[in-house]
Amino acid sequence: MKKVVLVGTISNAAGNLRSDLMKVIKALSALDLIQIFLVESDSNDMTPSILVDLHLEIENFNFVSLGHLGLEIPDRIHRIRHCRNVYVEEVRKMIESADIDYVFVADLDGMNSKISSEAVLSSFERDGWGAVLANQRGGYYDVLALRHPTWCPRDVLV
Repeated sequence: MKKVVLVGTISNAAGNLRSDLMKVIKALSALDLIQIFLVESDSNDMTPSILVDLHLEIENFNFVSLGHLGLEIPDRIHRIRHCRNVYVEEVRKMIESADIDYVFVADLDGMNSKISSEAVLSSFERDGWGAVLANQRGGYYDVLALRHPTWCPRDVLV
């Protein structure tokens, strides 16, 4: 069975966090989910307390709350990047102590209504890929991350 970790960043997602997380966990049920690690920052809702509850309820669930980074890192994209770097470092530590086959990165703010175990397992029908992204129907690309010499040669927010 493939061993996986689930990571993500989270902020102000109290309304969807629990249900989205449970949908993703269910979608990963055919795999060996050995760890969940979320990085929270800048929430003004109940997200931090929901994370504490989830940590107490789910055996392999951990998180870190970085508090309000807005003053220190005012740019939203830079804050997200900072938080992503925190889970990347955590994954590196996990790899040192556990045999991990895959890392799943999830948005947990209401984006997972159609995720399923069949969709996840379809990712393994082909070999030779380095990443599987945007598990959804139709075209998609992250315009903030996209860099292409013609389509998007620079940061779209500048």
